[in-house]
Amino acid sequence: MSYSSANLDRNIPGLHFADMQSGMNTVDHMDKHFSAFNFLEYMASLDFKVREGFVEQYEGTISLEVVYKYTRPKVVPVAQLHPLHKNIYKISGWAGYKPDADRWTRIPYFDLKKIGQFLWCSISRKVQVKDFQTLAWLAQVHYIFQRTDGDNLEDYYFLDTHVEFELDPLQSKFPSLADNHIFLCIAPINITIIDRKTYFSFNNPSYIWSSSPDGSEALSHDMVKALGLPSLTPYIHCMKGIGSGLIHQAAAEYMKYKGFDPSTQDYAQSQGYPLFEILPSASQDDDHFETVKDDNDQPVGLHKAA
Repeated sequence: MSYSSANLDRNIPGLHFADMQSGMNTVDHMDKHFSAFNFLEYMASLDFKVREGFVEQYEGTISLEVVYKYTRPKVVPVAQLHPLHKNIYKISGWAGYKPDADRWTRIPYFDLKKIGQFLWCSISRKVQVKDFQTLAWLAQVHYIFQRTDGDNLEDYYFLDTHVEFELDPLQSKFPSLADNHIFLCIAPINITIIDRKTYFSFNNPSYIWSSSPDGSEALSHDMVKALGLPSLTPYIHCMKGIGSGLIHQAAAEYMKYKGFDPSTQDYAQSQGYPLFEILPSASQDDDHFETVKDDNDQPVGLHKAA
């Protein structure tokens, strides 16, 4: 359930001062007029949009149904969500360009100079009615934290609805070329289903330079270097987990007032929220992941080794 200011009843009666001294009375008063926990979801979404400086880079594969823990200098998966419904995702075009029928995106070099310093596309989850995924995260973040040797709650990611793929040039400016028949051909984002979870990753290679619009005449490495064409570095950029420490603490206090232990999944189960599963400790080590490859022997994601 989404929450907006329209859910607030402007005629909600005020609390007496004596009742304000009791957290239980305050929570009960709120719950009589609107869902206090859904209000926390609303506040978490606002907090997620305005926070700055929390962008990290994650290379390899990423899923919006997995919780990641930032264990400097790497990010490891620690839990996975079992959604109530099959998630539907939308991938935007690179720099607004629509992909061709083969899902490759082809951009004339002349246009690249107008686009800017880097190229990006976003992957977003279509939020279905009553999927409760953000609420599930708020209700179980302390459960996940306690069972994954957490030191700092701010090191946990649950992306839920949005992630960005970027191709960043190693040089600040694109050289001027007399030949306009140069094209950047960007490979489609790989989509891999593993254990009913959707994973996204860059193709390998993630792009090619070509002298033909269909990408059939790829430029050699020496030719790319001679022309001064930039090398593009693939990054997956993601915002740290939804909700700040204050929001998570408020959620924990709310569950305590309702008689639930925040370090368990009891409250989530009582509300019918989708549940998170803690991944085996072995899966938190990169050595315990196998590379999944397509028919052309290209890596498309990671799979937990047996």
